[in-house]
Amino acid sequence: MQSRLLILVLAALLGGCAQFDAGQAAVREYGARAADDTRESAEWALCNGITVGAWRRAYGADPERARGWSQLCAPPAAQPLPEAPMPARPATPLPAGGS
Repeated sequence: MQSRLLILVLAALLGGCAQFDAGQAAVREYGARAADDTRESAEWALCNGITVGAWRRAYGADPERARGWSQLCAPPAAQPLPEAPMPARPATPLPAGGS
């Protein structure tokens, strides 16, 4: 009787390995998605949901922390526009009395 029970338990344990691997993969995938969602929410709150006063208290007194916040949250600096060509000046000066 005990040997039958042992065989049944071993069969159940060994037969469940494939299901266990599939379960682990699902937990790993959904766990990674949840962690990514949590990080994204935290970054949004830190970068967009923070008040000016909270920012000053947390980062204003420490330039290194402020720089770190800026690197994470500030949009990349835009490239300056190329300078527009200057219009040509008239060859003769305008009359002093008007246009």
